[in-house]
Amino acid sequence: MNERNRLYISIEASKVLGKSLKDTLLKHLRAFPKPAKPESQLARISAVSNAILASDFSQNMESWLTKTFNEGIPSIYDKSADAVYNATHIGGSQLHRLHDGSHTIWGMWDKVQEASPDDNPLQEVLGFLTAYGKDLSSHVGMPLFGMSRDTYQTLSNSLSDTFSIPKPWLQDLLHVNAVEVLGTSVATIALALRWDKATTEEFSRLAASLGISSIVSANPLLGVVTLAATAKAFWHPEKDGDYGEVVEGLAKGGIGTGLFLATSAVAPGPVWTGMLAGLCVGAVVNRATSKVHASDVSEFISRTMKRTVISEDSTDIENI
Repeated sequence: MNERNRLYISIEASKVLGKSLKDTLLKHLRAFPKPAKPESQLARISAVSNAILASDFSQNMESWLTKTFNEGIPSIYDKSADAVYNATHIGGSQLHRLHDGSHTIWGMWDKVQEASPDDNPLQEVLGFLTAYGKDLSSHVGMPLFGMSRDTYQTLSNSLSDTFSIPKPWLQDLLHVNAVEVLGTSVATIALALRWDKATTEEFSRLAASLGISSIVSANPLLGVVTLAATAKAFWHPEKDGDYGEVVEGLAKGGIGTGLFLATSAVAPGPVWTGMLAGLCVGAVVNRATSKVHASDVSEFISRTMKRTVISEDSTDIENI
């Protein structure tokens, strides 16, 4: 074979191999899952971030916020809002904002207006936002509404005696702080962006994850978002009555967030170690449960029950 023929064969072989390699690469590239849209990723980020904020990490963040925004020389507006507590010490350091009538939104606005007769409306608005924001950034936070000391004691004792609900949990439930507002804001944005686009299972996963986080962190605002996500999840399959995706989503979201919080709580070492361990476990569980469906679980239970019945029948026959 002369040199010219060898060159021709080499060129043709290169074309064939090149085409084959190109087709193979394209085939594998097409097999890769398409990247999730930003709004879909935000729903996952919302679930993870609220789980993190429900863990011990929130205490570190609350301490940082308190030192950064809630310490220093009190302004005239701070002093006006704390006047009742400083005079009576009602409720102590943890509950005075719930009892003194000066730390609800409308109560603090009245106190800000009383602080100085010479303020113009703009100064009063800025004074209110500054004073409210400082107290919101504290660990205790601000009450959603006011409550008398007697009413609180009756409610707290009743829930504790009847349902074994810890009194500190009720105290946390009646207040909201900056960390909880942050988590609720992310969840609200995620829910709003996915309202007309998310699947039933996606809504269910988000509802389960946010629900567990809201209970653990005693965040009432996040609880409202959870109810909205749950209602939307159940509204999707209303026509055909197929709630399989709802069950799958609730199970997967609950398992992932539950194991994250459990792992981060029991992991030894500083809070960062527990949080990283929880994230690793959560990621593994999320990947594993994404391949499991309610039908698989149902089929497994059905097979197990059949084997149990057959085994019992065989035992009865042998005994006869």
